[in-house]
Amino acid sequence: VSIAALFQNQASSLKEWIEHHKQLGVQYFYLYNNLSEDGYLDVLIPYIEMGEVELIQWPVTGDVDEKEVYTHALALA
Repeated sequence: VSIAALFQNQASSLKEWIEHHKQLGVQYFYLYNNLSEDGYLDVLIPYIEMGEVELIQWPVTGDVDEKEVYTHALALA
């Protein structure tokens, strides 16, 4: 089971969010960073190194078309 999610400046809750979804059975995460400036990478590096997270930079200003994000994730999967 995989999940795709878009985030911005949510480093303080990323670990808890990932661990919660792992308990629900998610095995792989496609995480899309939208211009975060809050130390998110420090949280994600261990998961990336374990092969559980693929980090995709999504540097879109203004309104983000979530359909584009999820279409991209589907193509990756």
